[in-house]
Amino acid sequence: MSSVSFKTAQHFIKIGFVTLLLLGSFAQAWEVDMSRRKLDFDRISDQNRLPASEQTVSSGFSVEQILPNLQPVHDIVILNTDKGFVPENVVVQKGDVYKIHLVNVNSDKKNISFIMDDFAESHSTPFAVDKEFEISPKKTGEYTFHCPETSYRGRLIVIDSQRKPASK
Repeated sequence: MSSVSFKTAQHFIKIGFVTLLLLGSFAQAWEVDMSRRKLDFDRISDQNRLPASEQTVSSGFSVEQILPNLQPVHDIVILNTDKGFVPENVVVQKGDVYKIHLVNVNSDKKNISFIMDDFAESHSTPFAVDKEFEISPKKTGEYTFHCPETSYRGRLIVIDSQRKPASK
């Protein structure tokens, strides 16, 4: 290495070191004090200006008023097998909403149907395809569902949602 190139390298190292020192002190000068920028949440009268986590819920509306029929939906799976429906008896509560999932796993009969006359439901159920529909029983009682191709039958038993004591 020649002496000129060594001196040039030393010169660039010194310039780089001085530059780093200057940039370090310059960056410290740009620190921003954010304490004065913070909102005083106690003084704000307009609730819309507050973050969502700090807003208070207005007593004028409730979720029940906006969505009065909001109910959970219960899932029920009914399999149509080589030996019949699984489950054969399904117990549900009056007034609740149920999503019925029908699945044909009958290896003998690939394309069959499912009929629930009392709820006006009739569906073709190809092999291994999920068919869905919703019911909301309004009356207690015992209802049937069946498959005309296989003559399998099942029962949907609707009970009252309020249980009564067995004895006094």
